[in-house]
Amino acid sequence: MALILAGGRSSRFGSDKALARFRGEPLVARAVRLSLERFARVAVVAKTPALYAALVPGAVALVPDADAHASPLSGLAAGLAWGGDAWAFAVDMPFAAESPLAEALLAALLAALGDAPAAAATLDGVVQPLAAVYRGSCATLAARLAAAGAGPRALLDAVGARLVDVTGGPLVRALLDADTPEALAALEHLKGSP
Repeated sequence: MALILAGGRSSRFGSDKALARFRGEPLVARAVRLSLERFARVAVVAKTPALYAALVPGAVALVPDADAHASPLSGLAAGLAWGGDAWAFAVDMPFAAESPLAEALLAALLAALGDAPAAAATLDGVVQPLAAVYRGSCATLAARLAAAGAGPRALLDAVGARLVDVTGGPLVRALLDADTPEALAALEHLKGSP
């Protein structure tokens, strides 16, 4: 299952990032479209998922993150509780679900996962919890940690997640995100991608 996390406050962005347009379509619609190319089940998790209902096919689940905490961990917990094992990524990562990056990154993460509860990418020594695979069994602990105000890295630490270093390789592109409109505009014009 693909779990698209769209519940952030977008405070640095200034408006709902999931609705920001990237290469002709809203980020949330792009993430869903690309995810449906390889996953039978796709879910968008957000504080108010109904905002995106008109932008995604009916087969896509809209999962509410009712936790008042702003951490993406509460959204991850809601998504894992709803659907089980998942490839989870943030909606503001426009290349995370794009072929062939998605296949290569997922293959590396799944190879590292083995029997562990989670596997995440690392870039320049920084763990990327919103570019990771999680087993559904992480949901309860994720909810407890989120309620305590923790972020998603705390979950990865707690479960002993396996890590895949993508520093210096082509998979770095999959981890690029946009926290501001200017950053999204820069990604829009990045060469080498449809």
